[in-house]
Amino acid sequence: MKASDAFYRYTAGRLADYLYQELKLHPGRGDYRIASVTSGPRVLTLNLLINPSHAHRVIGMAQQLSMAAGLDGEQIIRAARGNRGTLALEIPKPRDMWYDVPVQALPRRRGLRAPVGIDVGHRPALVDFADPLTPHLLSAGTTGSGKTNVARLLVYDLAGQNEPEDVRLLLIDTKKRGMAWRPFAALPHLRHPIITDDGTALQALAWAVAEVDRRAVDGRSRPAIFLAIDEAQALLDRPEFQQPVDDLAATGREFGIHLLLAMQDPTAAQMGSASIKRNLSTRMVGKTTDSVAAAVAAGIKESGAERLTGPGDQLFISPAGIRRVTAALVTVDDLARLPAGEAIDHLDLEEYQDVEHVREQAGSAARAARAAPLEPAHVGHALVHRVGINRLARELGIGSGRARRVRDFADGLLSALEGLGHTIIPASQDIPPGSVTD
Repeated sequence: MKASDAFYRYTAGRLADYLYQELKLHPGRGDYRIASVTSGPRVLTLNLLINPSHAHRVIGMAQQLSMAAGLDGEQIIRAARGNRGTLALEIPKPRDMWYDVPVQALPRRRGLRAPVGIDVGHRPALVDFADPLTPHLLSAGTTGSGKTNVARLLVYDLAGQNEPEDVRLLLIDTKKRGMAWRPFAALPHLRHPIITDDGTALQALAWAVAEVDRRAVDGRSRPAIFLAIDEAQALLDRPEFQQPVDDLAATGREFGIHLLLAMQDPTAAQMGSASIKRNLSTRMVGKTTDSVAAAVAAGIKESGAERLTGPGDQLFISPAGIRRVTAALVTVDDLARLPAGEAIDHLDLEEYQDVEHVREQAGSAARAARAAPLEPAHVGHALVHRVGINRLARELGIGSGRARRVRDFADGLLSALEGLGHTIIPASQDIPPGSVTD
């Protein structure tokens, strides 16, 4: 018998006994049944079809269930809503049954959909940075939870999948002097050498704020620029850094500028900005010290992040919901396969020393750009090509915010024309022979 099978039979039997003894629940009476079992890299997941009236009691018994299953002191079962109306009991496996997820096991293709790992059902988990709802990502957790590996994995994915003309990187780490980013020092995707001091970091953030301004005026959103900041809590403790990060979180997504922040147990003060909380809705959260830290890191209460097992065991939180995933492990051999450039670009940061002035100038120019009239050619294109906002932005070479304005105006114009009895046939439709349109 396989070790995983033996572990399943042992724990499932003990849990069934406890549920009967404590709650008088019995599968033979239809109170619940095991719908499926999945053995993942870190946890064994039992998906229960259970009478909903009993679910809340089971969810509140994590500690008791963990003891009943015979788990060690630091191993705690996480009970959460599963798929298709099930209740998922995620049971930590013994450490000698763990296995890592290699990056080669993840789907890889060009673009801004970066894979981060596999969930408990062995399905790949991906972050789509091109989606206006998921433009930035926070990787959080205590020391040893795997937060830095997640940040490195995303940089590895983005650089490995895309050419430098499509994706540029600004890598910042002032607390550990760039330790996390050293394997990426020769990437041709770098917009500037790895930044390791506070002064240059602040100027780089000001440059990014000004770049949003330039793109707003020009209607550009490419190439995508990713600002990856390891140990970001060392900067966000200070208002002069929190303000430009706040600006970029709020407006960067419209113009192809994205944030990747890795933080060790972020505090409520560091995440207190409404823009940061609202726009960093996509998160990879590893094990946290307690439920309070879990609520701040995950952005939601009762996530259970404090019950995760350790390195690589993460909660993937997005507007689509919450999934438990095992992040892929980036090895030294993986990093050695990345492309290397002959010379790294250097930004001229001298003019960005006065951050407040840059922010004021950028804000006024961006507001003017958003109020600027739409191009007739853009509206005409949107009328005859009924495509989504992201595709429209790519086809016209404009930001997603401006593309949304174009799409909304075109849709309103189309409705008005139809109200007058006119029809515009989309370019993708065939016109029947002999048909006549206004």
